[in-house]
This record gives sequence, structure tokens and C-alpha cells, in this order.
Amino acid sequence: MRGANFVPAPITPVDQTDHEIRVTFEVVTPVHGGGVGWDQSDERKHIRPIDPVTPVRLSAVRGQLRFWWRAVFGCTMGSVAAMKAAEDELWGNASKPGLVNLALSGSPSAEKLTIFVSALKRGDVPQRWQGMKEQGIADGVAYGAFALKPPSPTNMQLGDGILTRLKGKVTLVATPNRRVSDDQRAQVEQTIRVWSFLGGVGGRIRRGFGAVVAEESNAAVSLGDFKRSQSHNLLARVPTLHSCDFRISQCSWTNPETAFEQGLETLRIFRQGENVGREPRTQDNKPAGRSRWPDADQVRRAFPGRYDHPARATLPQKCPRAAFGMPIIFHFQPPSDGPSRPDSELRPVESERMASPLWIRPIRVNGGFAVLALVLNVPHLDLASLVLKRTVNVPVSGELTPTEAALVPPLAQNGSLKPLPAFLNFFDKKLR
Repeated sequence: MRGANFVPAPITPVDQTDHEIRVTFEVVTPVHGGGVGWDQSDERKHIRPIDPVTPVRLSAVRGQLRFWWRAVFGCTMGSVAAMKAAEDELWGNASKPGLVNLALSGSPSAEKLTIFVSALKRGDVPQRWQGMKEQGIADGVAYGAFALKPPSPTNMQLGDGILTRLKGKVTLVATPNRRVSDDQRAQVEQTIRVWSFLGGVGGRIRRGFGAVVAEESNAAVSLGDFKRSQSHNLLARVPTLHSCDFRISQCSWTNPETAFEQGLETLRIFRQGENVGREPRTQDNKPAGRSRWPDADQVRRAFPGRYDHPARATLPQKCPRAAFGMPIIFHFQPPSDGPSRPDSELRPVESERMASPLWIRPIRVNGGFAVLALVLNVPHLDLASLVLKRTVNVPVSGELTPTEAALVPPLAQNGSLKPLPAFLNFFDKKLR
């Protein structure tokens, strides 16, 4: 069930009439947000409430279809201008409708799942809610849902961090109009297949939240075909399935949420787990030791001051975890006898963020659910020109030389000079 040899069980019903393309799906993992949410300046922005009337929003689905159309078709069109023109013609834009009309039917029920309790309710920093297991949520999910953690208390009551479990089927109907060419119709059909295999509802779908799974049928998406694809002239920095890399867990589970939890836990261990991403703990009642990644030490060098540990000379002066997506926020505990320091932020030089190329989610296989770890190909992605932001901006690189990579244990122990391929190797070993 690994690599290009894997062909998933048929899961996507693309029922065709002369006019319509239909796919019926369920949301099989908890949804992270999903509504419009709060203004970014509002301290309650962590809440990200789901829309109680339309928990599966048509505008969000349309946006994801546009993304996957670019990942399969738009990325091959030679220029950004050509891609945008073709995308707008097919899917529409703010000023005119496209050639395809989309509609959703079905009203799934929503169950709220409290994952973090407000700091003011506890009189302490927000922690994982102790009742998560009573609602069928494993502790590992909290790692992926960190954005729902309420900020430190101020002068107002902050809301709890909430996930939502949706129950019930939803049908997406795409109706191309008469001006759609045969090639464009084929693009719509393939895009819907890809979305119903890899898409989701709400936020953090790249980490498996709100994963959609379609009913079984005679249509399937073979990621192996995309992995073997050697398309030329791919657009720079446009994420694409062509020449992607992926792994499928050899383990499978009857419950998709269990597969989802296992995938997130594997990523947590690789980045932060004891004896993998961190040094072993020195006492049983203490957390795991220092990070084995060099990123935090680079922050210590960029912004000198009093820290719990000095920067280590044995690790490269780089920030390789940028490969997992940015921004990355670095928070250091204040010294016991000194003021707290502002957080530091790692991000690209010319933008606020870089979406993660890594997707982790459950997929249906052989009557059960396995975990997929997919790394999209992002041609000409530049991780050498990054910036650490605090009170000033400090240039930094996320690219490692072979000599430097050999000094980073999570890379050296997992057979790759780069973080994402190293994670795929670790994923393969962990979920045999």
C-alpha cells in the first residue's frame, strides 16, 4: 500500500447525466472552525465558530475546487495570467459567473466538542479539556488544533476552543452550461474527484480536520499516476499534484477519526516527540527535553537575552522547520525574575505566510480507513530567504547543506537531507 503502487479503493461517485455531475459525501473528522469567524484584531479570533445554518458552505467548497483545479490543470498553463483567465472562465470570479453552477443539498447535524477551556474559567493557562476522551477525542488532536487555544486572559471572558463533529450526508451538484467544451467538462469531473478524495470542510484541512469522504463508486483517484507524472513547465510556486510524493499507512482502522488521530500524532512526534524531535526528559514528572531541531537556537542567536538554555554550537544556524509551512511562532517562557519577551515569528521575506505542502488525512481503503501523508510539489519554492520577526527583522535560511542536515537528528535518523521527505520516511516506519 505504499508509494506509486497504491491505487485506492473506488470512493468517489461522479454520477453523470447530460447536465449534472454529482458527488455525495460525509465529513468524517471534526471540523476546525468553518464559519466567517471574528475580525483578526478581536481577541476572540481563536473561536472560529462554525455556521450553524450552513456548516458546509458552498463558497468554501468552490474555493477548494479552484485550488485543486490549479493543482492539476492550471499549474500546466505556462503563465499565471493564462491560468487565471482559464480559472475565471470555468469557476467564475467576483464580477461574473463561471461556466459551472454549483449547489449543495443536505443538512448535517452538528455536535460541539470542547477541546480547550477558557483560561478565565480555569484561572490558569488554557489546557486540553479533561473531558475530550469522554466525547471520543484523543489527546493528539489538540496538537493539530493549537489555533483554538484561547489566548492569555485580559479584561474579557474569552470563549472555549471548539471543534464540531458533523453527521449526515451532503451532495455537491455541478451543472456545466452549454458553452462548456468536452475538455472543460473533463476538468470539472477530475477536479471534483480529487476534491472528494483530498478536500475538507472548515479550517486546517491540510492537517485532516473536516475531511470529506465520498460514497463508493466506480471512479477513483490514483495518486500514483500523479507521482509518476513528469509534467514540464509547471508554474513556479503553484502547489501541484504532478510529481508529488506520498505514503499510505500500512495500518488501517474501522473509525476514520482514529486514523486521523494517528496521523496527527505521528507528525507531533516527528516535530516534538521525546527521543525524536526532542531530547529525553530528565525526570518522570517533567516534559521532554530540548528540541533537536535548530530553529529555536537560531531565535536565541537572532534576539540575544536571557533564555532557559544557550544556543548550541553543534546545530546549524538555520530554520529547517519552515518546510512544514509558515508562519511559525516561537514562544519562550519568561525567566522567573524577569519580564516576559515578545514572541518571534518565522515567515517568508515577501509574504505573511506559506501554506504547508504537507497534507495528512484519513482515506477509505479496503472497507476501513488508512492515513495518507501527501507532499505537494511546489516548483521553485525558496526556503533560503526567510525572516525572523520580533522588534526587528533578521534574515535567516531554511535550507540545509548535506553537512548541516547530518547534524539534525530527525533528518539524519530518517534518511533524508530535507524535512518533508524525512517525515514521510518516519511516517512509513511508524504506521506499518
